[in-house]
Amino acid sequence: MPELPDAEVFKQYFDATALHKPVSGVTVADERVLDAVSPQQLGQALSDRSFQRVRRHGKYLFAEIESSQRLVVHFGMTGSLKYYEAADAEPEHAQVRFDFADGGHLAFVNPRLFGRIALTGDVERFLHEHEIGPDALALSRDEFQEIVGASTAMVKSTLMDQSKLAGIGNIYSDEILFQARIHPRERGSRLSAGRLDRLFDCMREILEKAIERRADPAQMPKNWLIDHRREGAACPMCGAAIETLEIGSRTGYYCPSHQSREDPA
Repeated sequence: MPELPDAEVFKQYFDATALHKPVSGVTVADERVLDAVSPQQLGQALSDRSFQRVRRHGKYLFAEIESSQRLVVHFGMTGSLKYYEAADAEPEHAQVRFDFADGGHLAFVNPRLFGRIALTGDVERFLHEHEIGPDALALSRDEFQEIVGASTAMVKSTLMDQSKLAGIGNIYSDEILFQARIHPRERGSRLSAGRLDRLFDCMREILEKAIERRADPAQMPKNWLIDHRREGAACPMCGAAIETLEIGSRTGYYCPSHQSREDPA
């Protein structure tokens, strides 16, 4: 599932391919990817207008249109963006296609139909109505410590809770905890100030580095867990066997050696 680094890479891709180009048409292949907007409404909002700028918040993109509207993009499980020229073949699973006056196209590729396209006139209201918390990379250290340190939930669950901090999912929560040497089942409220500090630093470093490396797992540092998320795989730090656990219907991966629990409760 695309997480914050993936969404930021998609934002940069959108910036590079689709800004300041008049939209000549919108084609919706499957209306199930539209959220509270019809194909006709989407086309009317974009016709002869261009995208001016894009904001990312958590896993969402908000593309400002030459009006009071914003195009909302959420990538779901396997969504992505693909720009192509008129002579190129349309990508497979292109559920929504934005056609530009210059002959180019931007496709919202969504194989499993979990991604969503919507419109909003007010980004902050949209975030509030959808219970989306502050962006993980926009949080200050104090704000992070207040959110995570006040939570009695397992720390992995808190990191993935989009109402508390937006953008982190199963893969990057595992990586952050792995690098911070914190067991996924530790309770945030029982972490010391020092461990919360380390967790915050690891979160920022990992998300920023993942963005720098285009969210490509093959390009991540060799001491990261991301390429070893298999039960029984060797920990890239100490060689111990990686183990799994279930938290909130998600399978997490961790090293029992250097992520041992300090809080057994």
